[in-house]
Amino acid sequence: MKSNRSIPQATVIPLLIYPDVRDAVDSLGQAFGFVERVRIGEDHRSQLSFGDGALIVGDVGGERQYTAEDPAGHQWTFSETLADVSPEEWGGTLAPPPN
Repeated sequence: MKSNRSIPQATVIPLLIYPDVRDAVDSLGQAFGFVERVRIGEDHRSQLSFGDGALIVGDVGGERQYTAEDPAGHQWTFSETLADVSPEEWGGTLAPPPN
C-alpha cells in the first residue's frame, strides 16, 4: 500500500456527511475530543483525529473511491491512494496544534 502524508495512518477512516462542516468539526471536538488535522476549504471537508484514529467530515474528492451498500443498508466507501502529496498541493492546510 502506498503511503500518503495527506491522510492519517489509521486503518479505517469513516466519512461523516454534515450540512455544515464547520459546525460539525466544532461539535465533534467539544463532545468527543476530536482535533482538526487538515482543513480543505472553509466548508468543504476536514480531517479529524483522536489518538491513532481518524475521521473525515464533509465531502470527499481527490482519491480513487468506491462506495457500496451492504445488505443492512450501511454504505461503505473504500479509497485507494494514487500518490503521496502534501495537503497544500491540493488546497488543504494543516491545522495548528490545539492549545
